[in-house]
Order: sequence, then C-alpha cells, then structure tokens
Amino acid sequence: NFVCLVVFDSVEVVITDTLNDRKAYYGHARVIKSYGQNQAAMPGERIRILGQDGINCSETLSFKHNDTMLMSLRFLQQSFFDLNGLCGLHYLKVTNGCASNLCFDDIENKIKNIQSFEGSICRCIFPFASLNFLDNIHRSNTHVLAKFHRFDYNYQHNGFKSQTGYFKLLDSIGKYGPHFQDTIVVIGEDGLNCGEQFHWFNNGDTTFLALSAGYHRPFVNDTFYLQGWPCGRFFAKVKNGKIEGKTITQVKEIVLTKLTTSTENIEPSFVVDIFPNPTSQSLYIRTKDHRILNIECTDITGQKVNIDWDSNSEIDVSHLPSGQYFLKIITENHQIVRKIVKL
Repeated sequence: NFVCLVVFDSVEVVITDTLNDRKAYYGHARVIKSYGQNQAAMPGERIRILGQDGINCSETLSFKHNDTMLMSLRFLQQSFFDLNGLCGLHYLKVTNGCASNLCFDDIENKIKNIQSFEGSICRCIFPFASLNFLDNIHRSNTHVLAKFHRFDYNYQHNGFKSQTGYFKLLDSIGKYGPHFQDTIVVIGEDGLNCGEQFHWFNNGDTTFLALSAGYHRPFVNDTFYLQGWPCGRFFAKVKNGKIEGKTITQVKEIVLTKLTTSTENIEPSFVVDIFPNPTSQSLYIRTKDHRILNIECTDITGQKVNIDWDSNSEIDVSHLPSGQYFLKIITENHQIVRKIVKL
C-alpha cells in the first residue's frame, strides 16, 4: 500500500459502461507527504484516485475541495491509484490537525509503527464477501447486547494505540455470563491498527457485538476484542427496536441457534501468491505445500461468477468485466480469500 497525506481537489465522473449505465468516480488530489519506503508518488505530485472498484464503491470520494485526507492507496500506473478498503474506506479526514479523535503526531507514529512492524499486522479472518452481522454469528462464541458510552485510545501494545470503546452490558449470549449493567471494554480486532469503528457510534447507541478474548495477551474480566474483517466490523446497531427488520428477541434466537448448530471451522491464513494482479487476461495462484482443491470467484456484490482454472492454477479472467473480484481458494486444510482486479 501507498500511504500518503493529500489535499483533495475535485471528482471526475466517467461513464465506463454505457449499456448498464455504470460510472466511475475519479478523485484528483495533490500529495503532501508519503510514508514508508513506497514512493509511488512524490510530494507536490498530482494524482488520480479511483474508488475501490470504480463502479459502485467509489461514492466514498464525495470529499470537498481542499479537504486534507490520509489515504491508503494501491498503485495502478503512473500517478493513478485506487482507494483501498472494502468500498474504498481506507482513509481518514484530517480536521484541525486531528483525525478520529487522535492528534496528527500520534497518527503518524501509528503509521510508522505499523510499517516497521515485523510479522503479521492484521490477524483478521474474514468472511467471504460478507460483512452482514447475522451471516457471521458462528465466527464468534460471545455475543452481547450493549449500550455505547464513549471511546478513547487508552489501549496500547508494543507502541500501537487502538480505539477502546466503553459499553454498558444489557444482555449476553454464549460463553460470557450475564452481568447486567457491567461496563465492558471493547478493543479493535487485533488491538493494533484495526477497530477504528467507534467514531461512527453515538452515546446511547444500542448494539449487538461479536466479541473474542483476543490474540496478544490475556484480558481481565469484561475486556474483549471486537471481531470481524475489515477492522472489527461484526456489530449491528438496533434502530427503532429492530436489526435488519428483526426484533431483538428474534436476533437473540438466531444467534443462539447458530451458536449451537454451526459446524464451520475458521481456517488460519496461509501463504498464497497471486500474479499478475491486476490483470487483463490470466493470473496464476501459487501456494506452498498446499494442493488447491477448488477456486471460487464472486463480484463485489457477492454474486458468483464463472471462471476456468487448470491444474497449473492458471485462471482465465479475460471474459470478466473490468472491476474488482474476490477469489476463494480452498485447499485440503485451509481456505482464504484474496482480492483481484480485472483491468
């Protein structure tokens, strides 16, 4: 990724598919500063930014002229990038030297720490093309109904700061016993650079949360990680007494049923290489010491698309429309999802 500080200029709308009336939103910005060894664009250079798939996810480029933004971008070609993150959400707006209640010095230190960290940063195990809370209940063994109070950045591990949310417990399902009105502490999924979701919460929001005991250290009672890729997304807010049209009682019944009947195992990550990516014709998949049993492909809406692959793990994508897709790679012991871009 190319991480940079930019000043936003304007948005250009381009028709990419007249038959289906598809539009791409290209943002124009000027680079102020870049971070890390990747110098894909230099300070002062004007760049063009494409929303994640350039079709319907790029509406996140609705920034204003002269907005200052921190962005995580992926290099496509000279002075041309796309905005990382599901639906292009990997950005922070900087206002009065702060972003998401964090001062700019802390933000820069966080970026540098992450870039210099040896080993895996994100330990999220993510669902295949789904962020729906009800679809991913089986991925956590502790679910609570809680009321949001506030958040800060008090949690630190190896120099990393992470948003820490404080909730009042209303009910619980799963391994965590019921302790009504306890204050529970909820940290981003890995407690390092994920979980930057709490700035979307308001004091008093009632929310279902999928929680885990964490990865890096044992927690004291009432402290948890918020699960879900990307970046602690397994939560569902209660609006007018309902979640996605279902009452709280109905959601509790669904959670309990899935917790007691699910047999799906979450497989750990494994090393996989996909190249070339992006591509306009074919791409290849290599996994060390793992035989590929099947490869599935979906578009950004979650709809399966047909692909052909052979024993050499060559995949022909020449027939696919330009955009982003997800490959689900299944071996004897693992399964993993990777994003590809069809040019």
